[in-house]
Amino acid sequence: MTTPIGDYTHAISGRKSWPALQPIDYQTLVASTDANYAIAGRVAHLNSSGLFEAGATAFQMPMYLVRSATSFDVATTLSNSWGGTVIPTGSLGALVAAGAYELESTEFDTTVNFAPNTLLKSPTRAQTTNDTATTGLLYSKKGWNGGGGGSLTLYTDTCCGVASFGSAMANGGYSATGGPMTGNGTPSYANYTGPYKVAVLAFWPVFIPGTA
Repeated sequence: MTTPIGDYTHAISGRKSWPALQPIDYQTLVASTDANYAIAGRVAHLNSSGLFEAGATAFQMPMYLVRSATSFDVATTLSNSWGGTVIPTGSLGALVAAGAYELESTEFDTTVNFAPNTLLKSPTRAQTTNDTATTGLLYSKKGWNGGGGGSLTLYTDTCCGVASFGSAMANGGYSATGGPMTGNGTPSYANYTGPYKVAVLAFWPVFIPGTA
């Protein structure tokens, strides 16, 4: 199994409506080909065998991984020879993009700003030529490895989300000027740093199928 890492290096959290008693989620194992890409906060889809693979394209329903393949409650370096009663199985949970919630993820293109209502796309391994740094991340343009840097096209590029308040940098402040206002007209999230004191992107998951 892979070596576990800490929980806050890669993460996703709910701003609204999640955690919930009845979330739209899914749980399964990750495909052996995609173990290195199964990172909390990134996008995944089900392959023909019902296993998670990174990114989403065409009619693949996007899902947001809650845990990584290397999370402590997913992976272990121990064997069961010592008689332990709880051994992680490698199964991962994910939030389905069809659910009604607002999320924040650490897994996005930090080289650009995300204004409200920006469409989001997450490339697959095939689209990034197996690049672990960019596969499954959220993008507002084709900035992934091999993507060419062009604009996304609605109904051509599969959409897996829409930015809400934009991206918050680790040192505070959303990149976008939108969002709830304070009494003096200042955005109330002006100094927001995200739940883990790292850069996050706030968005609403949606699913608009495309051809790429």
